[in-house]
Amino acid sequence: MLCLVGASATVALLMFALPPHDETLLQWAWLHGAISASMAWATTLPRWWVPILLLFAPAALLALTLEIPPLVWLLAALLPWLVFRGALRDRVPLFLSDQPAIDRLLELVTSEHPVSVVDLGCGTGGLLQALRRARPIARLRGVENAPLTWLIARWRLRDAAVDVAYGSIWDEPLSHHDVVYAYLSPAAMPRLWAKACQEMRPGSLLVSNSFEVPGVPAQHILTLSGTGMATALHVWQMSEDGTASAAHAG
Repeated sequence: MLCLVGASATVALLMFALPPHDETLLQWAWLHGAISASMAWATTLPRWWVPILLLFAPAALLALTLEIPPLVWLLAALLPWLVFRGALRDRVPLFLSDQPAIDRLLELVTSEHPVSVVDLGCGTGGLLQALRRARPIARLRGVENAPLTWLIARWRLRDAAVDVAYGSIWDEPLSHHDVVYAYLSPAAMPRLWAKACQEMRPGSLLVSNSFEVPGVPAQHILTLSGTGMATALHVWQMSEDGTASAAHAG
């Protein structure tokens, strides 16, 4: 947003300060894109933002020429919020756990006695559905704050005796769970670690799909054999002092 605002201010200043020429709006839009993309390149933003910012103004100008009904734009703006609300609020995009991640997580969830598992940011509920089938005695709970994905998860798990709560993962108490699973983002990991150290009981496991806690190496890493974005499950076992001790597969 800062890149877009900065580029808009710069272009507006140039349009009023420079003598009139025959530049078209599309040319000004490309200048806007070049400025905002350059600002993104000069900052710590991920590099994939550069082409997005470069094309934003030209694409917006092109869209205005298509005479699309306003209701379509409203729906186009509403749909991302319904699905990606976590990315806007907590910088946690929608990541869906694939089968390799589910298989490795099952190594940590015993089938010999009931284990309480919470999926922080459960998305459409695929992981919880797989856990219910493989570990029917486990106590399962999901937390999701994107309305549409939460509804999908509730529908998928309506007959599976799985509690799927709508709300922020940061409001979910972790003290009564044996396994806390999260597939969040690098930006969320420091806060998740602080919450885990404060709330999780000794012996419980914090499992992060792909993302590490900065400065806190995982005691156990379960590599994933899939071809997707996920690379490994990072596992910490909480100790008496609210930190982590050597973790193990159970």
